[in-house]
Parts: sequence; C-alpha cells; structure tokens
Amino acid sequence: MDDFKLLNLMDFYIGFYGAHPFWVGNHIDIYDREQAELFRGIIPNFSVKLENEYFKAAICVNGLMLLRIEHLARIVPYIADPTQYNLSAHWMDKYLDYANTMQICVESESIKCINSHEIQSTVTRANDICKIGMLNGTPCSSSFNHKYGQSQSVVMNELKIWITKNAIWPSPLEVNGWRLPHEFISIEAAKNALETFSIIAKDEQQVRFLSYLAKAKAAYAENDYRMSLILSWFVIESSVQWLFNASAPGKKKPSTAQMIDFLRTEGVISEESKLCLHHLRLLRNALMHEPVETVCPPDECIKAGQVAIALAVKNSDITLVSSWRSSVQF
Repeated sequence: MDDFKLLNLMDFYIGFYGAHPFWVGNHIDIYDREQAELFRGIIPNFSVKLENEYFKAAICVNGLMLLRIEHLARIVPYIADPTQYNLSAHWMDKYLDYANTMQICVESESIKCINSHEIQSTVTRANDICKIGMLNGTPCSSSFNHKYGQSQSVVMNELKIWITKNAIWPSPLEVNGWRLPHEFISIEAAKNALETFSIIAKDEQQVRFLSYLAKAKAAYAENDYRMSLILSWFVIESSVQWLFNASAPGKKKPSTAQMIDFLRTEGVISEESKLCLHHLRLLRNALMHEPVETVCPPDECIKAGQVAIALAVKNSDITLVSSWRSSVQF
C-alpha cells in the first residue's frame, strides 16, 4: 500500500498533556526495564480508551491525552492556503476547546477519586500538541513540534526514544529541567473522566464554556487575577443568558442584573447564588471601567470560577469540581 492510501485510511488525533506529567494506574519506574516497556512504540501504552459517534479519546500510561473530534476531523481546512488562514485558526480554536474541556474532566475526576492524586489542568495551545496517526486503533505515526522548544510533548517523546535506546541515568526529563512524574490517577478516575467528557462533548456550548474556565484557571495560575475573573465572568454571563432563555422563551432579554433576579424568583438559582452573582457583577464592572484603581483579590477569582463551572453544567447530570492554584511564592 502506498503512503497516500495509507494516509487516507488513518485517523489522526491531537495529543496533549495536563499542567504536569502524571502516571495512570500506578507509578512507573522508567529505570526498570520491564516497566519501561510500556513506553516502547509510537506512543506509550493506552490506559483507557473511549469512542462514540462524536469523538475517539484515550489516555496513555504517562498522562498523554489523545483526542479525535469526528465532525471537525471531517472538515480539516487547508492551512497552507493563505486565503483559508482565518478558517484554519477558527477550526484549531474549536479543536483546542475540546482538549481544554477534556482536561477539566480529568482534573475533576482526579479530585473526586479517593485513590488518585489531584491532577491540574492547563490550557492546550496549538504549539503544545503532537499529532498521532492511527490505523484500526493502532498508533502508526507521530509528529512533534520541535521548533517551539522543549514542550512537554517534545520532552516526553525524547523520553520514549531514550528508553528505546536502553535507558541510562539521567533521563531527558532531568536533563531538560523537568521532573519525573510522582503523581498518578487511578484507572477508575481516568475512565470516569472520559465518560463525563462524552456527555459534555455533545454540547458545543458547554465545551466552549468549560474551555473558557480552563483559560481562567491558567490565568489564575500565572497570577493574572483580573484576566481570570473576566474570563470566568464570560461563562457566568453567557450561562445566565442561557438559563434565562430556557426559563422564559421568547421574552425580551433584560439586563444581566435583571436576569439574575428573575432566575432567583423562578427558583432556578438560590438566594446565596444571586447575592454572589451580583457581587461578582459589580467587581467585573469595576475591572472593565476602572481597571487601574480596581483590585481583584485571588479569592474572588476562585469564587467566580466555582460559580461559573456550576452554572456551565447546571440542568445536567454532571458534577464538576476544580482546583485553583497560584504560582505566588515567598
């Protein structure tokens, strides 16, 4: 079979990592030859897989997440054509929204599972991903974006090559200033994450909301508290509008403050939630209209993020939890 026909038969996935490397199932000693066998091949062994009409996804033993969104995979634009640049950028942005949402699901299930460490999600950027080709579910090609430096995908691929060449200390992770993963999530948590993602992936609006939440968390982690709160507010305001439209179809849309009060009157949200939303609305307005004078405390960002994630999945059978960590050190 020639290369062109083979390419047409392949399913292509994007591959990406969370904020830090982690193991799935058990801690792996990469200096142990038997355990290191899990890394041989195009990519490390799969720990869990799930596929349906919307997507195909897997999580490997080293935390590499693989994702193929079927409706996007069928309409790949020709990025080499300058006239399709805007289309290509929009297509990639939508694909990365799904990757961000999948990470939010992994983080949530790692927190909820008592047998797992807490895994931190991050924002997946176009220069962080790798591309994996699969034929009948078996990895048969890979490409990594080396021109953007030592991303986690690149370093993990170097680790695989190092193991294949009969590993001797030190590993590429230590050489490049990364750290060997010491955290792991259970197989159960990984399976639950993909199951939760399978529910969310059916709704592009929820996917977009949760991707914004991933960006808000990333801004918080980088101590950009103003941006974190504003990104969370995007989700809050959009969710309030969606809940209002669902509760009062055809009714003229009032102000955000009035919609919040309406949702409380209709029993859609609690009194506590109403007061919290009004408080965050005033803070967001101050940030937009008086950005220099307004201080945005970190705990307000966490509050906004938690409210946003609850509203984003309201009226569904999903419960998501999140962890907010800042890089401030003394």
